[in-house]
Amino acid sequence: MESLLPVLIAYSTYCIGTLSPGPANLAIMGTSMASGRSAGLAIAFGVITGSVMWGVIAAFGLGTAVHRSVELFNLLKVLGGTYLLWLAYLSLKTVLSARSGSEAAASVNPEVQSTSPEGQQKHPVNRLGRHYLRGLGIHLTNPKAMVVWLAVISTGMNANSSSVTPSWIVLGCAVLGILIFSFYALAFSTPKMMAYYVQKKTLISLFMAVMFFIAAVTIYVDVLRAFY
Repeated sequence: MESLLPVLIAYSTYCIGTLSPGPANLAIMGTSMASGRSAGLAIAFGVITGSVMWGVIAAFGLGTAVHRSVELFNLLKVLGGTYLLWLAYLSLKTVLSARSGSEAAASVNPEVQSTSPEGQQKHPVNRLGRHYLRGLGIHLTNPKAMVVWLAVISTGMNANSSSVTPSWIVLGCAVLGILIFSFYALAFSTPKMMAYYVQKKTLISLFMAVMFFIAAVTIYVDVLRAFY
């Protein structure tokens, strides 16, 4: 029981970090509203894959090494901030080139591809693959994800922990990630939410552009503080 409690605390830490607003959640919400359930789930599973990869890295000590290397950690932050700026640019581009209401489902953010019947019929696998890779990219370049996993692993381990405890932590958090991120995809891909998106496409795109930009600037400020 003494060794089980830290693992439960680790699960709680992961849930808090995963449920808190961030680029991954925003991307899943926007994609689900604009492109539907399959696209939302594709980007969600990309995020989940990235999350599990960070979990494995943290569980086997590589995450701690990265975190202790200021240069390497700052490089990771810069890459993540640059990717978020790219997402902000693509979202803003949608706002500036807003289309008519009949084309509103085309693209609200960088995660959204053409949802026309023709586009979906021609390249459904490629379309979902692009969503998956974007979700993977968002999470792998997000320094917050690594910090959360370091906290998860550290809180889940104590003197009584066995050698398999990190594996159980990663496995349990993977299941929680599937439940949480899939919920976002399913909840925001309902007909009501998609209809709302069609009506508010420009505002949603602008909101996402601003949020991606703020997240990127926050990362850059943290990097600058490390040098001054």
